[in-house]
Amino acid sequence: MIKVKPLVSIIIPTYNRAHLIGETLDSITAQTYKNWECIVIDDGSTDNTSSLMDGYLLNDSRFQYHHRPKNRLPGGNAARNYGFELSNGEYIQWFDSDDLMHPEKLETDVVNLQSGNYDFTISQSDFFDENGKIKNKYWNENLWSNEALTDFIKKNIGWGINSCLWKKSILINVRLIFDERLQNGQDYLFNIKALLENLKPIIINEVLVHQRNHQSKIEHNTIKSKSKYLIFSYLLKKLNNKEINEELKNYLIKKSLKILRNLYKTKNWKTALIFSFQLSKSSINGKNIIAIIKLFILGSFYKLTSRGYSYL
Repeated sequence: MIKVKPLVSIIIPTYNRAHLIGETLDSITAQTYKNWECIVIDDGSTDNTSSLMDGYLLNDSRFQYHHRPKNRLPGGNAARNYGFELSNGEYIQWFDSDDLMHPEKLETDVVNLQSGNYDFTISQSDFFDENGKIKNKYWNENLWSNEALTDFIKKNIGWGINSCLWKKSILINVRLIFDERLQNGQDYLFNIKALLENLKPIIINEVLVHQRNHQSKIEHNTIKSKSKYLIFSYLLKKLNNKEINEELKNYLIKKSLKILRNLYKTKNWKTALIFSFQLSKSSINGKNIIAIIKLFILGSFYKLTSRGYSYL
């Protein structure tokens, strides 16, 4: 009796990437593993993404094209979550609309995921420029360590969201979805949540994803500041009163104080006050209450007078 290979759901959010997504979809069509569905979720494109997708839908029934519902927050995370809700696969592959899969990516992942009691795979990525030249050989040379949570948060180890293949049942069981409020750092938080749930990966030290380096990255300071606040606010809540090593504790408070300072600098007054209160109550805080008070005073002065930026 022939064993049916499990269906892999590839979920791709896209926004105005008609000039790039074709290469991405071609790399999916070229997969040696054939039992997949590819769900493209349009986040509101105004270019010719729709007409380009028509060709792929006509030529291959494994492709789907949907639009993010208007009652969902704009952004790739809501698109990913919506794609997940539509998916039928046993396995989930998140992917970006400007990157490329190695031809054996899915096949390698499926074989490894089925080789033991694992929840997801982790493989390597490299980075290429607009001329196809490799710019960085690895996302991070180290994919795993004995202190995975600490080292991932500190970015001593790391991997991209494209690099993993997930068991869908596990994601459902632990209710692991993307935070739709984030516009930056969403894959960082997603993977942290997986580590906090003690999900078990199998490590594949091969480059299976080629990521495109280009200029359309989110760099706006206000967006980055808000996203970092949301991520570290989550960590402070999740790790409060938990036994964590001093290395991680010191890192969290150092980064949190920096985030708090930047919230005051960007005049996110309400968020800064909320985060100040959370920091002051957190068990991670230690003896840093004086620093929090100083930031509050300097932030208040800057808020009222628009002066004192350098002191912040």
